Amino acid sequence: DLGTAAEHLHLIGDATIKGRHIVIEPGDTQRRFKIVHLSDGHDGSTYTTPPLELHSLLQGDRPLRWRETVQTRVEHVGAAGPYVHERIVPPFDNPWKSLMFLGGLDFMPNGDPIVSTLFGDVWIVSNIDAGTPTWKRFATGLYQPMGIKVIDGDIFVLERGQLTQLIDHDKDGEADEYRNINNRWHTTGDPHCYDINLETDPQDNWFFIKNGAWHTPTGGCIVKINADGTGDAQVWATGFRHCNSLGMSSDGQLASGGQQGNWQPATRLDLNRQDGFYGLMDAAHDEDIEFYDRPLLWMPLECDNSAGDPVWAPDDWGPLGGELLHLSWGQCWLLHILQDKVAGVQQGAAVVLPLGRMMAGPSRARFSPVDGHLWIAGSMGWQTWGPWDGTLDRIRYVPGDELLATPEAFHTIDGGIALTFPMQLDAATATNPDNWTLKQWNYHWSAEYGSAHWSVRHHQQKGEDTVPITSVHLGRDGRTVFLHAPDLRPAMQSKVGWSIQTQDGEPLQGVAWATHHRLQRSTDVDLKSPRQGNTRPILANGTVEVRWRGPLHEVEVLVRAVPDAEGHPKGLGIEVDVDGPGSHLLRIELHDRRIAATLDGTPILNHFETDTRVPLAGTLEILGAPLSRFELRYQQRPD
Repeated sequence: DLGTAAEHLHLIGDATIKGRHIVIEPGDTQRRFKIVHLSDGHDGSTYTTPPLELHSLLQGDRPLRWRETVQTRVEHVGAAGPYVHERIVPPFDNPWKSLMFLGGLDFMPNGDPIVSTLFGDVWIVSNIDAGTPTWKRFATGLYQPMGIKVIDGDIFVLERGQLTQLIDHDKDGEADEYRNINNRWHTTGDPHCYDINLETDPQDNWFFIKNGAWHTPTGGCIVKINADGTGDAQVWATGFRHCNSLGMSSDGQLASGGQQGNWQPATRLDLNRQDGFYGLMDAAHDEDIEFYDRPLLWMPLECDNSAGDPVWAPDDWGPLGGELLHLSWGQCWLLHILQDKVAGVQQGAAVVLPLGRMMAGPSRARFSPVDGHLWIAGSMGWQTWGPWDGTLDRIRYVPGDELLATPEAFHTIDGGIALTFPMQLDAATATNPDNWTLKQWNYHWSAEYGSAHWSVRHHQQKGEDTVPITSVHLGRDGRTVFLHAPDLRPAMQSKVGWSIQTQDGEPLQGVAWATHHRLQRSTDVDLKSPRQGNTRPILANGTVEVRWRGPLHEVEVLVRAVPDAEGHPKGLGIEVDVDGPGSHLLRIELHDRRIAATLDGTPILNHFETDTRVPLAGTLEILGAPLSRFELRYQQRPD
């Protein structure tokens, strides 16, 4: 609908103006037309020049638009072990006054980085190893391109609302055609409605995160596009707040990170699954959602107040080969994620790699298929440490000194934690409990912005719990430290600190932030062995069956954690009242933070805790009747 503008327009070619509309008749042939806006006093009769043949503009016979290139410099940031951190300074002062907030990163076939900026440019960077990085503008006018991918030399950019191929027909170093590959998802004018990163799986399907616009079908989702670009974009996973983080492993595992905010109590790092839900109720797109997929790791603000990309290192990248790395956009550093697995459940810990900070929030991380180095692109924004508009960094693996001054493994053990370092440790300092600290706390998942730190031991009490380390043992390898902490509990957040020495007397200090969904516990639970009164030990992720014969009145089956000195937590009571004769069965299933119970096959309880109060190890107590009346059976879940 042209509105009142229609009376000032004149059309030439294969279209007409009818009323307030431009009408193109249906047909199978190409149509071309030109719209002329008339000034006052002109009727259009003198405008007869036919419409331009637009296809001719793709033939590359036009002059270069951006002949100039800009040279910058390479700065040495630091080194740790076999890794060297270098900063390739962006061209902040360029002829077009283009702002260098870098949002996308990949590589040309010859290994040159290609980057996109939030303000619509694409640049190719060359001559880096010569010490004079040369920046060439390749395209401009794009709409907030936050992801870029090069496939067999073809360049694809994820704009806000469109997957676009940039084609340089005449190979002169400038894009001649911006071709729409797919734009069949929902985009609004919401301030945070960015489309983040661009990844492909082993089947060449496209993936990205659609931020904002949570009221639309694709808002706050990981979105998938078919490899050939056809069809509607598909929702792959939901529940993402303003997420600036996505990574894909070589075997197709997606990972993402989200920063603290509404329905996000702290920064989280996830190994994503199809149809998973990652916390933001506004973007659940399912009214039956009750709880989020548990993250691999929670991280407090001091570790990462806002997440950039996760990335997997190739196997041949030195001591970090095959490991999961994570960018902290807020803290501007690189984290090593130490993965742990207990009873089939993934969890982990994060340590900062001592490689120095980036000068802007690191967003994109890619390993070059040509030189094998890790490249990082980032930008300025809210609540990031970096002072620059943007940054392009390279971390090179240089074989030689293979030792990093950070742990290389983190595992839960029965009654504590094991940390493995890459070097021999001084036994005297490593086994002194005074040289170690251990704290734990939980978060509350709610619509409030973020979360305070909440005690694990005292329900609904704010604060962090100091966990006593009763002893420390150094393993036979001289590198693995076993921290014995019998009061360690499942918690959303644990923090381990150390100040020890290597065998050579070098100081070794650091912190690891961890998540303990599961603790390694003995599975030898015998419900027939009396413990104390009517109390029996149990483990979560198991099923307890309580059988008896005849009526049973005013009996309470109490599931609770072993209480502390103040008697917290009190636990969860299941009331039983049965009149009928014969055999009866109370079946209690414990799984993660859920307790479900059936009485003679009828559901009587489906309880869900959002703050880990349901114990992973605790007791079952029967109040109101002698234990000898009951037959108890416990079976642990295989996972």
